[in-house]
Amino acid sequence: MTEQTPNKEESLIEQQPTEPEEKETSPEEKKPETKPKEKKMDIIIFLLLLIPAIMKDIIEVVLGLIPGIQFFVWLIALPFSAYIFFISIITGMRTKLILSGQLMDLLPIASILPITTGTVIFAYLSQGVVEKITKKSSKA
Repeated sequence: MTEQTPNKEESLIEQQPTEPEEKETSPEEKKPETKPKEKKMDIIIFLLLLIPAIMKDIIEVVLGLIPGIQFFVWLIALPFSAYIFFISIITGMRTKLILSGQLMDLLPIASILPITTGTVIFAYLSQGVVEKITKKSSKA
């Protein structure tokens, strides 16, 4: 019987260190536990939210000065509010901030101020600030 000598390739393969085998874990265990991140607001989404917000505020300011028709002004502005809210939910953009602006807009005296437009602009401008604050707080 002939004795087989190992090839050079086989000896190199045997000499290379092997990587330790990872334990088989379920996909749920591999995921780190983090909160869902807010998505960044694109300029297109910003405009889709800003234009109805401006229209809603103009309607509320112009018609809100007429006494006695506040309920009808609210009914006219309600579809704009619903559109802004649903777009912010679908895209996952700062829904809490926009919802708080919508709730502030329900106050009697605040209804003649352009709160909705200000809220949408503030949500767009503050998106980078929130990320910086969360990074600094996680380091601390």
